[in-house]
Amino acid sequence: MKGFIIKSIAGDFHVLSYEDNQVYICKARGQIRNLNLQPVCGDEVIFEYDEKNNFSIITKILERKNQLVRPPISNVDVALIVMSTIKPNFDAYLVDKLIVAASMQNIEPIIVVSKCELITDEIQYLIDNYAFAGYTVIKVSSHQNINIEEVSKIIEGKKVVLTGTPIPNGYQDIYNILKIFLKGL
Repeated sequence: MKGFIIKSIAGDFHVLSYEDNQVYICKARGQIRNLNLQPVCGDEVIFEYDEKNNFSIITKILERKNQLVRPPISNVDVALIVMSTIKPNFDAYLVDKLIVAASMQNIEPIIVVSKCELITDEIQYLIDNYAFAGYTVIKVSSHQNINIEEVSKIIEGKKVVLTGTPIPNGYQDIYNILKIFLKGL
C-alpha cells in the first residue's frame, strides 16, 4: 500500500493510506533504519499491512521533494509563517529567517499576520515590503472573521507546515482557518 506519514510518536508512524483513506500505525523496517533513513511526517511511503496480526510496517520511503530539519518534516508545499501583531510583537528577523529556510527547500512561504485589527503603521510598512518583494501576506483576525476563509482556500490540497511565533491564547486565528478547511473535507 502507499500513503504518507501524518504523525510520528516514539517510533510509531501514523500513515494515511491513499488507497482506502484509513490511518495505519506502522513501524519502520530495520533495513530503512540501517540505511540511516529516519521516516518523518510528510514522507510518502510504501507499507504492508498484515490484517491477520493487525500489524503494519513501512518497507520503503519514497523520494523526498524537500525536507526540513526543524520541525522534522518532508514534502511540504507551503509554510504558513504565522506572526502576531502584538503579544508577542511582530518579529521581522524571524520572518526573514523562516522565509529563507522555506525558500531553500522550494517551499512556498506565506506570511499570516494575526490580530490584524491591531496593526500599527510600522508593522504595515513591514507587511508592504514583504508583499512588494513578492511574498503572499494575509492579514487575519478570528475576532472580526477577517480573511479566515482566504487562507483555507490557499492551503486546500497542499501539505502545510505551521511556523512562526507562538501566540499565547492564540493560535485561535489558525484554529479557525483549519476548522473551516477541515469542514470541507
